Amino acid sequence: MVDRFQLMQDIYDYELEFQFTKAKLLMAYLEAYEHICDPLEQQRMMQIMTDLMAQRPRIDYCHSGYFSESYKADTACMKA
Repeated sequence: MVDRFQLMQDIYDYELEFQFTKAKLLMAYLEAYEHICDPLEQQRMMQIMTDLMAQRPRIDYCHSGYFSESYKADTACMKA
């Protein structure tokens, strides 16, 4: 039996933590971007920030029983 409310709550909590961690990392990149003078390096940094904004957690449905492990791993990766 699946508790749908608990499942939705878990998805919301893990997604919120993932997005908050991503925003903190993006702010660090934005701080670095503001101090770059070279146009080519600015372009490179803009691409890194764009890729980061589009990043989603890689959920492994084959080897894990629940999506939380994938969210936790990707969030920990961003924190490091």
